[in-house]
Amino acid sequence: MLLAGCDTDDEYRAAEPELYLTASTRIFALSADGGQRTVVIDTNCGEWKVTTDAAGWLSNRKEGNLLTITAGESLSTKAQTAVVTVSSIDDPSLTCEIRVMQYGTGATNLSALGTANCYMASTGASYVFDASIKGNGLGDGNSEYIDKHGLLLDEGVAAELLWEAVFDADKTRSRDVIDGEPVYRNGRIWFTTGREQGNAVIALRDFSGEIVWSWHIWVTDREVTLTAANGYEWMDRNLGALNNTPGDVANRGLFYQWGRKDPFLPSSAPYTTGNVTEANVENHQVGDGTAEWAYTGVRQQLLTEAPGNIENAVRHPTQFLKTYYQYSGSSWYVTPTNDALKEADLWGGNKMSSGYKTIFDPCPLGYMVPPDGAFATAAGDMSTGVNVDTQWGPFEGNGRAWIGGTGDFFPFVGILTINTPLTNCGHIGVYWTASADASNGYGYEVYVTSDWGRYRQGATAYGNSVRCVKEK
Repeated sequence: MLLAGCDTDDEYRAAEPELYLTASTRIFALSADGGQRTVVIDTNCGEWKVTTDAAGWLSNRKEGNLLTITAGESLSTKAQTAVVTVSSIDDPSLTCEIRVMQYGTGATNLSALGTANCYMASTGASYVFDASIKGNGLGDGNSEYIDKHGLLLDEGVAAELLWEAVFDADKTRSRDVIDGEPVYRNGRIWFTTGREQGNAVIALRDFSGEIVWSWHIWVTDREVTLTAANGYEWMDRNLGALNNTPGDVANRGLFYQWGRKDPFLPSSAPYTTGNVTEANVENHQVGDGTAEWAYTGVRQQLLTEAPGNIENAVRHPTQFLKTYYQYSGSSWYVTPTNDALKEADLWGGNKMSSGYKTIFDPCPLGYMVPPDGAFATAAGDMSTGVNVDTQWGPFEGNGRAWIGGTGDFFPFVGILTINTPLTNCGHIGVYWTASADASNGYGYEVYVTSDWGRYRQGATAYGNSVRCVKEK
């Protein structure tokens, strides 16, 4: 009987658990100044060992289930990479790899001449910029944002890639705009670009995980040229575009709600010549980023006084903010008919006739959103808009050339609206100025179709294109 009982126990004995070995972090980057990262090794296989192909620039220390990987200051002008392999001693086939990158000392300082919300970069290069101050570190219009939230970013603890995108919605290629993870250290952010041209946004988070600021990285290998018109030097393409070739999706650039610094993606579909809806495809690319796009369904907070929804917008750079009341109001910033809205001056275009760049300006270092009058005459009577059709050439290639100004082509990218988000791609072009009507808070814009052109007021909650000018 006893023997029979033992046989029964053996028959129903629980199977041995499957062995596993994992690491809490599989990829990270360190600055050229050096640093370390502690990785948690979770395993049931007993003892484990560490090997690396780092050729001496990395060191490892085991303590319990913790592995601390350390790099000293880099002496290389380029980024260097290594693989740290953790493997079971009992079962060498059980392994996990941790990829480590350290930025080189040859990183280009994008903020050497000043700070901005947007930096232009080329493919295949390493960069660093000052992440200790908001925007260009100057004014905030009349928003009172600086009084409440300050200019310094001393609460930042970590950088994060929110999104990266190419214009044709190729998810594989979009992952190659930024190479690896950005690194935050001592008030600066390091990053490396990949092999693809496109756009990306890098955010700075505080200890609680909240976004405290973010920066647009415009990756293009085609040098920007300037052409003078109406007293300004104009970029040869839209903000965020890779070219200005008629009919090419890479000419679109990005959308901006008036007064906001963070961009939204244009349609991911090709231009069309007939169907007015076929090209209106929302673009939700994030590449290897962590963000999610929200083009609909996110209403502004019901705030009636300055600084209104600015902090809300800063913390949620991929949320397109609709007006609180669906069919009334014009602003993402505050609710309608409020003096804070009318006199916001978020992009500084009302401060000076020549323009004034604020901490919310989305243009790169040295550039700004053009103020009132830069496209044509000053606003004048805006009840029906100022007719500027004679300044624009014939409709072709899904856009028109500004023959009364720079002569450059302006693609019809469409607009983002508060009710039917992406509309009229390839059929209308709407370009913001930095100025607004102080009597109602509507932003001045040039609105061009295949049949007519108007310089008029537009609802600031809408997403339009931007063509930057040289800062004066």
